[in-house]
Amino acid sequence: MKSLENTLDAMKSMKSRHVTVNVNAIFEALQRTAQEKEKNLEEEDESLIKSIVFPRFLFEEFMMRMKMRMMTTISICFQLILVHKMI
Repeated sequence: MKSLENTLDAMKSMKSRHVTVNVNAIFEALQRTAQEKEKNLEEEDESLIKSIVFPRFLFEEFMMRMKMRMMTTISICFQLILVHKMI
């Protein structure tokens, strides 16, 4: 009788150590982990972008070139309009 009680106690102990797994809980945990990783990557990207300093003289040169291109484009457009009106 004592060995039967010991066996029953051992089975109860094993059953209490057995963990049931909820598939939805695992899926939610994986989603949270993926979202946290994505958020960390975005934060790293933002900090990297902020760490890159664009020198002022390069920026001014870039803006001057863009203005010149825009003026050239506008000039070409006006010439085309004038030619079109002449035709």
